[in-house]
Amino acid sequence: MYQEIVTQAKAVGGVDILVDQIKKGAVAEAMPKILAGGIVAGAAIGAGATKGWNLLKNKNKQRRATRSQGVVSEQELRSVIENKTDDNETDNQSATYSHTEQPSKDDKDANRN
Repeated sequence: MYQEIVTQAKAVGGVDILVDQIKKGAVAEAMPKILAGGIVAGAAIGAGATKGWNLLKNKNKQRRATRSQGVVSEQELRSVIENKTDDNETDNQSATYSHTEQPSKDDKDANRN
């Protein structure tokens, strides 16, 4: 085995050249595997990024809809409260007016005598 390596090194012009050729051959042989692995990893990262982006986009859309519904609900609640307050004031005013405008039974009896 040693003799074969020495013979090959002499044939190519030295040990350093033989080692460089072996390295180049190993890289050339491994390159398709590395490239395929890189493509698979890139596709997985791309799919994950796309899925993550869509998830964030949908969550943001849902958050905006919820916020919008909250604003509408708040406005409706304020409207209901204001209408109730206005109705109560109207009821109180009509009760006050009816009490002062219509004499009571005692007042009617006092006027007869």
